[in-house]
Amino acid sequence: MDAVLTVSNKPFFKMAEDYLLEDKSVQIRIKGNSMLPFLRNGDHVELARTKKNEYKIGDVVLARWKDGYVLHRIVFKGKKYFYLTGDNNLFQVESVIPESVIAGVITGHREGHPIEVKGITFRFKGVCWFLLRPFRWILIKFKKSK
Repeated sequence: MDAVLTVSNKPFFKMAEDYLLEDKSVQIRIKGNSMLPFLRNGDHVELARTKKNEYKIGDVVLARWKDGYVLHRIVFKGKKYFYLTGDNNLFQVESVIPESVIAGVITGHREGHPIEVKGITFRFKGVCWFLLRPFRWILIKFKKSK
């Protein structure tokens, strides 16, 4: 059986950031449900640096936010900020300066099989899912009232 080392997010992502700044790629395991339905708990993604002007709306990125890190989707790019959110989040949107974006997701795997995490189709689905947030919230409220 392989040994497992568990490290809290802050020191882990600081170390990952150092590797990424050396233009190395880093593979991480998704923990949590903030990126459902596109990325699930247990999926693996590979991160690599990209020039800040090459990030597109719909890309999933690792960014410094507040006192930690988030792996969320770019849903809007303004003049001063990128706006990020988790696909499973109905309300919160994080605003970050482009320099806070550390890396983008370049590959993904679920149970050993590749999953789409890049490209126009993946970005389009993610942005459409974001735009459906008000309807998703209403649907959840409706289901709870039954």
